[in-house]
Amino acid sequence: MFHSWQLGDREKFLEGMYSLFAGSLSRKTYISCETRGGITGIVCSASLAIYLARLAVIDDQLWDHELHLLRLMPLAWLANGKESIFEKIPTECGVVTLATRLSNDGTTLDVRFVPEWRHPPKRVILHVPPVQGLKAVKVNHAKGVPKGGKISLPVFT
Repeated sequence: MFHSWQLGDREKFLEGMYSLFAGSLSRKTYISCETRGGITGIVCSASLAIYLARLAVIDDQLWDHELHLLRLMPLAWLANGKESIFEKIPTECGVVTLATRLSNDGTTLDVRFVPEWRHPPKRVILHVPPVQGLKAVKVNHAKGVPKGGKISLPVFT
């Protein structure tokens, strides 16, 4: 999992992350803690899956003093017209709120990024998800055309 995360191998990373989510719940009771004859077992893979989901969307571990946004975000989380919100996510730099919404026609990605820096990073990079038909990205209402799949965001202090 961590090798595919470091390499940016979207397919393998998401395959592993979703496998951990699926394997962390009982197929009979849909909970992550089962009891059989007085013996309780807690499945820790759910914690790892949640950590990997955070790294997929808000990544403060890839490079020192850098924050990478949407680097490996699952495309299923970018359903047309639906908003994905990651509110007050703790990072090494401070608390970050990130919200995304893909337009109904799938051509514009609207991103709302609200950092509350404790220690501002040197760089904030928004990775443009490989959405078919995407033509523009709006970050905090400023519209731009993605070049090379990455947008360098100003570090607000």
